[in-house]
Amino acid sequence: MFDHMRYQKGTVVEISLAGEFTIERLDINDPSAINFREGVIAAILLAESQILSAEKYTARIEKHLRTASGKEKENLESKLDQMLTNISELKITISQLGG
Repeated sequence: MFDHMRYQKGTVVEISLAGEFTIERLDINDPSAINFREGVIAAILLAESQILSAEKYTARIEKHLRTASGKEKENLESKLDQMLTNISELKITISQLGG
């Protein structure tokens, strides 16, 4: 595909005659298809942003864990587990969205 077409945001643009033919024949740039692709791109960008935030928060938790003890340490470990799960789920989401 990438020899003949490429993405430009949510729109597919031709880079060869075969790409032009395919885009026209399959109506690849139907407005609903463009909107869908733009939505997927936005979802991927949002998930990537959430991963960055979660990784920063995870680093702060790990720093506090070094000196924590007792109940505070248990709470921080629980938060850390939850953040790592969230990060993993966000990465899976991005993978499923094609990012």
